Amino acid sequence: SRNLNWLHLSVWFGLRPKEIDQLHQKEMWRVEMLANGREILWVFQTKIVALPPEDRWKPIPILFEEQRFGLRIIQERTFRRPILKTMKRYFGKGVTTYGGRKGFTDLMLSKGHTLENISVWMGHSSLQRTWYSYKHRRRFHLKYF
Repeated sequence: SRNLNWLHLSVWFGLRPKEIDQLHQKEMWRVEMLANGREILWVFQTKIVALPPEDRWKPIPILFEEQRFGLRIIQERTFRRPILKTMKRYFGKGVTTYGGRKGFTDLMLSKGHTLENISVWMGHSSLQRTWYSYKHRRRFHLKYF
């Protein structure tokens, strides 16, 4: 469904809810092909008002098949933000529309990526910002044990 597709974009790209909603507008995102064949999804960050518009684009490399699927969702515009009340009914009271974004860090760490890279992909202003958001979480990664 379109609601599940919205959640997929949140989890696999680490986007803010408003950023996902704005992907319906073609001028808010673009895909770049690098010389090595790797694709990069660039997403415009409307939240970062202190920077000039040309510096508000964040790069997210397409590394996994789930992200390629996410690109198709974006290109076909087959996503819609779920109603929060419905999300809470299915996933529990503590769930918010930021849940997928927060889970993105866990997902990428478990796949061996550094917090430095994840911070850039999320569009954080600094590594400290990412660490501040992440350090309070009670997750651990089996990869490191």
